[in-house]
Amino acid sequence: MIKIATITESILNKIRSMIENEEVKETIQQDLPLSLLWPMLESIRVIELVVAIEKEYDIILPDELLGHGSKWTTIGDLASEVGRLANEKERSRSPGI
Repeated sequence: MIKIATITESILNKIRSMIENEEVKETIQQDLPLSLLWPMLESIRVIELVVAIEKEYDIILPDELLGHGSKWTTIGDLASEVGRLANEKERSRSPGI
């Protein structure tokens, strides 16, 4: 079972590595609204982030993640969803546990 704190830290590190401005990097916390994060990253960087998360955890994130009015409103919410999907996939691979 993958811990949400581990996923959160991984996502935060990925995001921080995509941002050059040190002052902006410091504002990247798990409670940062995604609606503020997406404009900080160029569109191509958002796609890179999503692909990196999907590859690392072998999941497919829902398309509505990037849309306005999404139920995932913060980086922490995103990490929770990644954890849910990754753990669900892991359970489906290990029947009988």
